[in-house]
Amino acid sequence: MSNGLPKGKVSPPMRIKSAFWKILVLFLLLVGSGYAEDPKELIALKKDFEASPAKNTEAAREQYIVSLIHLWEKYKEVYESTGKKAGGNEMWAVDLEIANRPALKDYNPSPRLLLGDWEGARYGTRYFADNKWIMLPADDCIIHGKWKISQNEFFNNYSDWGDKFDSGSPIYLLNHDFFVFGDQKGVYIKKRVPYGTYGKE
Repeated sequence: MSNGLPKGKVSPPMRIKSAFWKILVLFLLLVGSGYAEDPKELIALKKDFEASPAKNTEAAREQYIVSLIHLWEKYKEVYESTGKKAGGNEMWAVDLEIANRPALKDYNPSPRLLLGDWEGARYGTRYFADNKWIMLPADDCIIHGKWKISQNEFFNNYSDWGDKFDSGSPIYLLNHDFFVFGDQKGVYIKKRVPYGTYGKE
């Protein structure tokens, strides 16, 4: 069917579409080729970890994740102090690096390590031994649910889901100080705080 244009001619809207897709493809190629470089501090951490003779051990990986968390916290302070104008890209870069460092197959932290109060980027959480959780501060709690850990994956449930859980997220670190889980779409970093102190300064 003819579109009313001479053979070989392209309408202006089609030329605009074509140009848009070319620009988009070029942008993706630039990003994928390293045009969007990692922060210098992150590059240095990665270099030191890769050069370590113990890099393939779980202990070295866990220590590396802790170092990445401290760097993430540094960028978070910048993000908050600048009114979200700086530090966000750096935080995302650290998230991606954590997601690229999954735990080894024999990593199997005790679920009991999760019990207690944790501070996240946006809110706090208290995990109970009966596999329930509430959002903190507890006095204002209206959001709650259930949790479980199986084969180094964290599963979450909200109270209005019934007995259904989400599809689960890999655990990158769970110890007495930090709980880190997520995937390539997003990494969640929680820091343990003394019981009952979240939101109280």
